[in-house]
This record gives sequence, C-alpha cells and structure tokens, in this order.
Amino acid sequence: VYYPQAGSDGRVRIMRLTRSGDRALFAVLPAATEVGPGGEEVQARWIHGLTAGPESSLYYTERGAVRRIAPDGTVSLVAENITVPDCVRPPAATKERLGPLLRDLEIAPDGTIYVAASGCSALLKIPREGTVSVVLRGSDAWSPMGVTRWGDDLYVLEYRYIQTSRRADWLPRVRKVSPDGTITVVAAVEHR
Repeated sequence: VYYPQAGSDGRVRIMRLTRSGDRALFAVLPAATEVGPGGEEVQARWIHGLTAGPESSLYYTERGAVRRIAPDGTVSLVAENITVPDCVRPPAATKERLGPLLRDLEIAPDGTIYVAASGCSALLKIPREGTVSVVLRGSDAWSPMGVTRWGDDLYVLEYRYIQTSRRADWLPRVRKVSPDGTITVVAAVEHR
C-alpha cells in the first residue's frame, strides 16, 4: 500500500506499507504551491489523487498537474498547467483561483490518463502526446471526483458539488462511460 504523508518540512512523502506491516519512505515529492483563500501562494501539504500505473509506477495529482513516480522513487512531470476546454464551474468551486481542481485519476495500459477535474465538472483524457480532451461533463452541479476502469469501461464517481455547510448534502452517483461514448447512470443517491 502506498499513501501520502506530510513531512515536517512541509513536503509530501509517499510512504510504502508492506504486508508485514513495515513502513518505508518511497519518494519525497517536489514542493508544490497552491493559491490560498486570500489569493496568496501557500505550500501544498497534500496531493489530490494517487494511483498505480504501467511499469510499476505511481501517478498523482496536484491541483493543476499530474506527476509520475518511477519504481526507484524518481518524480517526473507528466502534464502541468492543465486547462479544461469550456470549463463549467460547479456551485461550490466558482473561484477561478481553484483551477481545474484535479482529483482522482486512472491510467490505462497504453498510458492514457483519465483524471477528474472537479473544479470544471469534467472527466479529462490525457494521452501520451499530451492533448487534453473532455470525456464526460457533469451538469446541474454534478462534478467528477473519482474514476476507475473495468475492462474497457470507465466508472466515474460524481457528487452534487453545491455550496453547503454539510458535506452530507453532496449526494453521490456513479456513471459509466462505454468505449463508444455511451454514458449511463449506474447508481445514484437521491437524498440522505
């Protein structure tokens, strides 16, 4: 199991937990900044998504970038300054300073990256050549937060990303994106 942990110096570390319960440092991530509530730059002490990829590598997201961690712990940039064509902000992420708010990601065997851009209500596709395209758009405040692949289908976890003081009001649903582009709702919570 690999998991992030904030270091005392503010940089994020990726830790490895073995079956025997031993913990070891796998990689120290490069320092990253994000824009704070007042518009100032702040040091990011977290990552937004982490997944396994081809060739025993890990991939993770920052607010507007995707990075790769090689099996030897070396970190490299895959894509940065990601912008979403025709970004539509959900009610809870209206501030431009938030950028695309990249979250969970999935890596296909051919290296194509699928990443949830919750700040723009979109699921993005980033092939190896790097051209960003939109695979799925949320509507009516629905916004992708998670993505996984089963066979050739993508399953996208979305929330009603609305302004509220209770996160329980963010109702979830799962939609499936088939290879032919057909999108179906697999499961949805109507109310809590």
